[in-house]
Amino acid sequence: MTGRRPTAVVAYSGHPGAYGEQAAARFLPHQPTRAVAGFAAVVAAVRDGTAAWGVLPCENRYAGAVADAIRAVLAGGLTIVADLWLPVPHALLAQPGVDLPSLTEATSHPQALTQCDAFLVRHRLTPIPALTTATAARAVAHAGPPHRAAIAPPDTAALYGLDIVADHIATDPDNATRFWLVGRAGGTPWAGSPRTVTVAVRADPFDAGGAPPGHVVLGDDGGGPWVVDLPPDSETTLAVLARLGRGPVQPLGCYPRLGGP
Repeated sequence: MTGRRPTAVVAYSGHPGAYGEQAAARFLPHQPTRAVAGFAAVVAAVRDGTAAWGVLPCENRYAGAVADAIRAVLAGGLTIVADLWLPVPHALLAQPGVDLPSLTEATSHPQALTQCDAFLVRHRLTPIPALTTATAARAVAHAGPPHRAAIAPPDTAALYGLDIVADHIATDPDNATRFWLVGRAGGTPWAGSPRTVTVAVRADPFDAGGAPPGHVVLGDDGGGPWVVDLPPDSETTLAVLARLGRGPVQPLGCYPRLGGP
């Protein structure tokens, strides 16, 4: 990492209106935010000092791990300093005057497309991957085509001049995504008792088909990584870490949960 002093900016992936921007406002409501192009760019902004913190999704209640975001954190060597669960009330957004029967495609981040799979099947909409939900909304507004809609936060409709064609379209009516706030090692904007310890470990030290103890955020039977939440209780955590000692353990953070379950 460079010696450059980080600016007081929170980086998130995509464009204004993204769920990552909403999470940043929940984590640090008085800090400026900056949109960057992708999860690796969020990590790079924190590493090079152009942002003090980064916001990344790590898992969804329905669709599971956001693997590319988690792997960006692992590769970047950043520390998780807090997490929260954010409600994700997806809406289908289209150009003004376009109705649902006229649509044939829906574009969004692959996770959002998975989270709305039942709606897509029911209305015979072909899924088109995009960088983020807000990126998808911006693309539909600026470039179309008119038969393509975006799955995005409802608030982005007004932001990009789109109509809400259908609201609350997620398969899980209580759809929510967990976000991590990440930063450089040794820095945290909060005091207080940590509630979660997260570590990464290779899969191969474990018995075939066996998962590590704790809540598995990301698991991979093909050699890793496993990313696991552990209880913050010192004795329990040390005992679990001792068991994980059959393979390298990468601590990712010991941090408070700021919202959600």
